[in-house]
Amino acid sequence: MIVRGLNRVFTGMLVQNQDELVLATSGSYSQSKRSPLLDELISVPRQGGEEVSLVLNPQGGFDVAVRLTRGEIHPAVRLELSPTRFEFLGRVAEGALPSSFSLECHEDILAFKARLLRETETRRKLDGDDVGEDGQLVLRFIELTNDGRATPRRVMVRA
Repeated sequence: MIVRGLNRVFTGMLVQNQDELVLATSGSYSQSKRSPLLDELISVPRQGGEEVSLVLNPQGGFDVAVRLTRGEIHPAVRLELSPTRFEFLGRVAEGALPSSFSLECHEDILAFKARLLRETETRRKLDGDDVGEDGQLVLRFIELTNDGRATPRRVMVRA
């Protein structure tokens, strides 16, 4: 439920994915309500250094923790899961419009998404994946399958 709620806020679409976090962007640094470009699919179960989990925080509450790399060089990106945020994500997961429940929660989740986007950009630079080949730009658009799962659709742009 939490992952589906995050995915729906991150994309602005009624995606059904619960086994991966669909990190999407509008292609600019705005906090657009709809983000059709796929930045990254992040595995929820631990796989290749990635994972999305609920962890206990020092205050005795819970955080959503997203780990993008192996090791402790880059700590997990965390979002405190307050009762209000938990209810917000649950309602969005069930189909409520994000801004109809709490504009503050919606903005908090979009700020969390912005931090994740920065971390994925850092990871790409470290891995050397930030440079295109032969002057080509590959855009990955989000396409929904018949059952509502977000999948990438690659479009190549040549210079």
